[in-house]
Amino acid sequence: RLFKESARSLLPQIDNGYNYVLLARNGAVDAEYANIKKTLEHLLDKAGCLKKSEIPVNPDNKAL
Repeated sequence: RLFKESARSLLPQIDNGYNYVLLARNGAVDAEYANIKKTLEHLLDKAGCLKKSEIPVNPDNKAL
């Protein structure tokens, strides 16, 4: 349930037009919601599946 809710909470940030298949590993059974969500968000970002932020970023990679 926590895995599903984590994915659901990230839906507004995920690029549309694709089908996603998410598989949980055994370690997810004992994980807390915050950890699952943080990991899922990191992996989606790493895969380039998250929408680009509309916050301008300076060359030092800090939000303006």
